[in-house]
Amino acid sequence: MNAAPVKSFFNNSFVTIHITVQETQKNKGLENPGDKELKDYLGGSSAGLPFWATLDATGTMLTNGNDENGENLGCPATPAEVAAFVNKLRAHTTEDSKTINNVLAVFTK
Repeated sequence: MNAAPVKSFFNNSFVTIHITVQETQKNKGLENPGDKELKDYLGGSSAGLPFWATLDATGTMLTNGNDENGENLGCPATPAEVAAFVNKLRAHTTEDSKTINNVLAVFTK
């Protein structure tokens, strides 16, 4: 998401790395080496895309995009998904997560 407040929140709180996974057969060459193993390690073996996870500086997973029922939040689109997403982020940043909650809430109306 490129909305200025959200982009600023993520830039101040996290280092974002994009991994290319699950490409079509003709684009398999675009996938990152070890992509399936990494997605499995992060708890996303059966998750659709987008899937996300936060890791600490040593590479240990702190949280991932699965909700409490094991369902992938992906890009949160309902008030409940936004709340779950914000709670996961709040646990791992000192930034004001109210900003991201307010921006994402616009998309749930």
